[in-house]
Amino acid sequence: MQKWGERRRDYANILAVWPVYEPASEKWYLHEFYEDNDLPTKWRPRQIAGLAGNPRADVYPTREEHF
Repeated sequence: MQKWGERRRDYANILAVWPVYEPASEKWYLHEFYEDNDLPTKWRPRQIAGLAGNPRADVYPTREEHF
């Protein structure tokens, strides 16, 4: 697995971030609207740096905690 900052997606321009509730896990995940030079703009799950520099999902147990 590549570390945070070694992947192309880590450098895309983030235009917006939006919380999304996933009932199966009962958690809130942040999704980001991004643009990349040669790709159309679209939404994807947001990833942040985790332990040891590994990417992980940006997830929260309640909607209020991510603000």
